[in-house]
Amino acid sequence: IRYMVSLKTSTSSAVPAESHRAVLNTWTILFGITISVRIALTNIAPITDCDEPFNYWEPVHFLHFGNGLQTWEYANQYALRTYTYVLPLSLISRFCAVVMGVNSKVTIFRILRISVGATTALCECLFAKSMANAFGDFVGISTLFITGFCPGMFHCSPALLPSTSAMQLFMLSSWRLFQYQDHTGAIFFGLVATLCIGWPFSAALFAPTGFSALLLAWNTEQKDDKAVAIRKKEPAQSVRHRIRAILTVLGRTIFQTILIQALVFIIDYTYYGRLTWPCLNILMYNAASGGDELYGVEPISYYVKNILLNFNVIALLALVSIPLLIVSRRSTDDPNLSRKLVMIMTPLFLWLLLILPRPHKEERFLFPVYPLICLAGALGLEKLAQLVADLFVGCSSKQSPPNYSNRWMRCKFWTAAFILAPCALLSVSRSMALITYYTAPLNIYSTLHDVVLDSNSQRKISQYPAHESLKKMSVVCVAGEWYRFPSSYFLPSDALELGFLTSSFTGQLPQPFMPLGSAATSKELPQAFNDQNKEEKTRYVKGGISSCNFLIELMLESDPDGIGRGQPDGLEHMMNDGKENGAQWEKIASFPFLDAEKTGLLGRTLYLPGLLRRILSIDVVFAEYTLFQRK
Repeated sequence: IRYMVSLKTSTSSAVPAESHRAVLNTWTILFGITISVRIALTNIAPITDCDEPFNYWEPVHFLHFGNGLQTWEYANQYALRTYTYVLPLSLISRFCAVVMGVNSKVTIFRILRISVGATTALCECLFAKSMANAFGDFVGISTLFITGFCPGMFHCSPALLPSTSAMQLFMLSSWRLFQYQDHTGAIFFGLVATLCIGWPFSAALFAPTGFSALLLAWNTEQKDDKAVAIRKKEPAQSVRHRIRAILTVLGRTIFQTILIQALVFIIDYTYYGRLTWPCLNILMYNAASGGDELYGVEPISYYVKNILLNFNVIALLALVSIPLLIVSRRSTDDPNLSRKLVMIMTPLFLWLLLILPRPHKEERFLFPVYPLICLAGALGLEKLAQLVADLFVGCSSKQSPPNYSNRWMRCKFWTAAFILAPCALLSVSRSMALITYYTAPLNIYSTLHDVVLDSNSQRKISQYPAHESLKKMSVVCVAGEWYRFPSSYFLPSDALELGFLTSSFTGQLPQPFMPLGSAATSKELPQAFNDQNKEEKTRYVKGGISSCNFLIELMLESDPDGIGRGQPDGLEHMMNDGKENGAQWEKIASFPFLDAEKTGLLGRTLYLPGLLRRILSIDVVFAEYTLFQRK
């Protein structure tokens, strides 16, 4: 940034070409670094939402391998999810297995996560470049830097969730709009986000783009002299031209909508066996009383805490960016600044107005506006740095001789660096905490995959055949830890399957896909689904713990008085198995997992080195995320 600044403030006639090359080289390097870092970090990021494996990775696995776990949203009578969203990744999965010759399903899973993370990184780069084009290189590079280190982008970038895809498509739409003033391309990405990912709520993000396209069409003037002369004599001619321009935009958008929705209809008809519209189904479900509220309600402070946790000081800069921009708007030489700010920031406020009133709140609902929070933080950072530079240098760069201008720019740069350095440190510490405290499930299921494929383990497993109803496959059972199952990509095909044991959770669990998939009607299913999150007893493994070859449990320490936290559900099942059947279980592997209840706020929020923890007297308590095998 300092090199680019020095080029821009120089008066040499040879500078424009050199400055242009420097800017291009800088962005090329930044693109390469951003994408490389995302790829490197993708598979050490934890899966933070159980919707990701059960609603998206499992259907991807089913489309490729013909088996997996089905949730009620994919049931034929409800059809809340579109197969258009998961189909592309299933094709990549097949490509990895058939063309690349990848035999390990875990490796395929990691490649798929890398593809999602790399796509997000590319979208981040294009978004930041377009923001540099709109608001200057300082804002663009600061935006990319913030998205690169903030914990929110770290764990949402590889997530296979519609909210992450909506975020990606919004960044691409903004890139087309602010880099090329291409409303048609921007609207296209908005239509894909609304119709193809099964999350029609994302339309709110793109509404300002559509309104801008209509406004631009209304204000478009014909350039030829004859048309201008006609308009002077006949004002109605101008109105007709404006109406034609608006109708052209509407017609083009409707044409794109028809083509995209026709493709979605064809794909969903193929897999549901009937004509259905998941976008409409999910809208109707969420509009109905008690829809998403069945899965928990939270106060608005839930989102405030998540934003502060994921963005720390950047969130505060984003909050003050608007008043800072209002105060300094007269000092800018860009007459279109206000219009561009309204265009890019309106989606943020529309989205917050959409999700804040909803009783059911989840962090993933904030994903689509994470880049906008980073941008708002970058804008606030620039204005704050400019105010500090004005205060200490005493004059603006535009009103000063070159030597004062250089001093002003250096002061602005170091002010921004002074603010961003602790932000980056806090953010890296938070990301390290996520990796250290919460990646045990991915590690334990990877270990399980290797254990099952090991020849010695296979021989030991054969001594304990599973229940007849399970076709003598080995079964790995979960009780209270069912929601941390990463996906069937971690279960070797024809060797291992997942089984559920009873636990304190009394909601509806998934069941295996039938060969017909979502085309199977409720009469053809072993047990019909319901849309009220009611427990279905048939979801539990037949024969209980006696049918399990492996068991995975988080071994949290119970309270000695027996009043507070009780024993883990899986441990109780193993103890009952020992009493009733004389069975013995041995620990195969374990990984540390944070015991949040027994760890203080600072200890569970940030990763702190051991020496610093001792100095601050902070205790971080871990439990064992453990894999057991029947002896």
